[in-house]
Amino acid sequence: MNIVERYMNQHKIVLSLCSALQEAAEFGVNEKDFSSYVSVLNTLDDILSAHLESEDTYFYPDLAENEDSVIQTTSQRLQEEMSPISKVYKQYKKKYEISENILEDEVTFLKETRFLVKALYNRIEKEEKELYSLL
Repeated sequence: MNIVERYMNQHKIVLSLCSALQEAAEFGVNEKDFSSYVSVLNTLDDILSAHLESEDTYFYPDLAENEDSVIQTTSQRLQEEMSPISKVYKQYKKKYEISENILEDEVTFLKETRFLVKALYNRIEKEEKELYSLL
């Protein structure tokens, strides 16, 4: 399995976990359901953190040195556009792994979950359509 196939398989898992995360947020996370939500969040964290670090630290910089100028410019543009997603995700994880932060303001929790999920979906879609298709 090459690196692009591995990343695409990880994307499928991330998208599935994002759906579960958003579903939990839509239905509301109460004290009883919090452990299920945190389980999904922790599983997402395990996969997504390693995935983002690998792409941001190795994959994109390697592609920026590719002989093909289209691959170079596309990878540089996407890395610049998408690098803030890692920070947004880390802030979300830190904030919402604590039940009180959800229960105190469920509206903001839902809004921020939707924002994060949309950002991740957009990143994955752009990578697969604009970059991976070049490789």
